[in-house]
Amino acid sequence: MNSRSCVPSSSIASISVLLPILFECLVSSACVSKFRDVHGTSSEQLADGNLSGEEIRAAIGPGPWRWENPRPQGNDLGAVMVFGPNDVWVGGSQTLMHWNGKDWRLTQIESEAPWWGAHQIWGSDAANLWAVTDNELLQWRGDAWVSSGLPLSRVVRWGAVWGTGDKDVWTNSQCGVYHWDGDWSERTPDSWECYLGLPLLWGTSTDDVTVMDGTGQHFHWNGVGWQSIASPPGFYLGGTGPGEPWFYEVLQRLFFRLREGVWETYPSPLQYCWAAWSDSSHEAWALGRGAGIETSFLHFDGQGWSIAQTVPHRLTGIGGNAPDQVWAVGENGAIVRFNGNYEDLRAGSVADLKKVLEGTDIDAIKEATEKAAQVSQKMGTAIYAQSQAASAAAGEQAAGEATTEQDNDEVVEAEIVDEDRPGEEGGAA
Repeated sequence: MNSRSCVPSSSIASISVLLPILFECLVSSACVSKFRDVHGTSSEQLADGNLSGEEIRAAIGPGPWRWENPRPQGNDLGAVMVFGPNDVWVGGSQTLMHWNGKDWRLTQIESEAPWWGAHQIWGSDAANLWAVTDNELLQWRGDAWVSSGLPLSRVVRWGAVWGTGDKDVWTNSQCGVYHWDGDWSERTPDSWECYLGLPLLWGTSTDDVTVMDGTGQHFHWNGVGWQSIASPPGFYLGGTGPGEPWFYEVLQRLFFRLREGVWETYPSPLQYCWAAWSDSSHEAWALGRGAGIETSFLHFDGQGWSIAQTVPHRLTGIGGNAPDQVWAVGENGAIVRFNGNYEDLRAGSVADLKKVLEGTDIDAIKEATEKAAQVSQKMGTAIYAQSQAASAAAGEQAAGEATTEQDNDEVVEAEIVDEDRPGEEGGAA
C-alpha cells in the first residue's frame, strides 16, 4: 500500500487500463452534441471560411513547439483588434497573436508576470498598439510586447485602454488614470478610490472620456478636468470603434446609448449580452445568448437590435473595422469572422465532457452516460474484487501471526512451570 494513496497500487493499475475506455467516451463523435440556432437552422452551416479545416495551420510561435489540435491554437481568447482583413490582433490566456491574411503568429512577451491574460487590445494604427493584461499595460515595439513603463503590481488589476490617436491614449488601473501624449502623465481624479473592483474606461473624443473606479464612481473628462457624474443606466458593453459606447441592463433587457445628452433605449432579443463593437451611429455589433450556451451575433442597423447569426461557440470578445469586417473570439481559441458570410477560423476538435453535459443532443448525452456507467461498474468491480482479495490475504496473515504468538506463549509458560517444579534440576531442593 502506498502511504500517500488510499487506493492499492494494483487498483491503480486496473484503473489505468480502463481510462482509455472513458477517454473514448468523452471524445467520441456520438458524445458531441449538435447545436441549432434560434431559427431552427443547424449551426453546422457555419462556413469554414476561405480555408478548409486542413488549410487552417497551427499558429507560428517563437519556439519549436506547434499546436496540433485545435488550430491555430487552443487557449481561451477574449480580445480582438481589427485594422483590416489581413491585419488582426487577438489576445487571451497567455496569448497575443497576429493574423497577416495567411498565418497566425504568436508574439513574444517581455513581462515580469509569470501568468497573464490579455483582456483588451487597442491601437490607433498597426504601429501604435497597446494591450491590457491582468496586472500591466503592454506596448508593441514591432517585434515584441514590452512593458509600457506604467506601475506594475501583482495585486493591482489593470482596467482598459482607449484613445483618439497615437499621441492621445488613456488607460487606468485600480489605483489610477494615466494619459499618453508621447510620455505618460498621471491624471487620476481627486476622489478616485483604489479598490478591488475592476475599473472601466471609454470615450468618443479628446474632450469626452469617462472612467469608473472600483467602487463604481464615474468621472468625466471635458478636456480640462474631471467632473463626477451619475452612473450609466446599464453596465458598459464596449464600443471601441468610432461609434458610440453601448450599455446593457439585464433585467429590463435593454440596450442604452447616450446621444446629445439623452439616453436612448433599444430592446434586446436575448436575455444576456456582454460585449459590443460600434462602427457608427447606425452600425453596431454585440454578442449575447438566451437560455442555451451558444453565442449569437446581434446587429444594430440604426433602428434596433436583431439576431444575425447563432454559432456553436462561446464567444467573449468582438471587434472590427468595417460593417463587413467583424471578428469574434472566445473559448478554446474560437475565432469567427463575418465578411458577408460567417466563417469559422478554428479547425480541430475541442469536445469534452463539459460540452456534452451542456449540449442539447439527448441521445448523445444518454449514450455518453451509459458508457460512463459501464466504465464505472467495471472499475468498481475490479477495485472491489481486489480489495476483497487484499482483505482475505491480510486476514490469513493476521491469523498466522496470532497462531505463532500463541505457540510462543505456551513455550514460555511451560518453561516457567518447569523451573518452579520442586525436586527437579534447576528447581528448589
